Amino acid sequence: MDVFDVLSDLDSLRLGDARLDARARSIIGRLSSSPSAPLPELFPDESELTAVYRMAKRPHVSELGLLRPHVEATVARCAAVGEVLVLHDTTEFEFAAGGGRVTREHLSLLSGRRQGFYTHVSLAVSDGPLSVPLGVLHLQPYVHRSQVGDANAAWWEERGGLFENEHDRWPEACLLTDDLASSEGLSLI
Repeated sequence: MDVFDVLSDLDSLRLGDARLDARARSIIGRLSSSPSAPLPELFPDESELTAVYRMAKRPHVSELGLLRPHVEATVARCAAVGEVLVLHDTTEFEFAAGGGRVTREHLSLLSGRRQGFYTHVSLAVSDGPLSVPLGVLHLQPYVHRSQVGDANAAWWEERGGLFENEHDRWPEACLLTDDLASSEGLSLI
């Protein structure tokens, strides 16, 4: 089985407007070409950079909405291979903090000089001697309640991303992934 192509997964992206869909595909294409590059470097033209920021602020455009076509394609790949392993892990996204305080909206204070958030990812891989990544089945950005103020806590809680500790997040991700597999008739190990 070939390794998946996230960009081809986006062919079925539907955000409600063909121009918005095309812009989202273009932005994601550039981001995937150099994921660690700063946005101003990837989008040196000021109008392009402004368009990226505008899209990120649209209330009906969410990371889970953008991910939906990829999850659907991942489910199809899982069905094609049979038994699938789901690996769960957390990634920390960090940004420099200004003087020990959060300077970017909705981020938590990770330490005196770092702000950011976490993302729990459920990655499907084929079972066998050579495990091949099939794609993401679930993704949950989140923060710890103790690391955000009340205003940010409300924002994260609206998105299902406010957790007291690690013991809450892992079982939830496993249950959501199991529910998806069950509804799609997948065999997870």
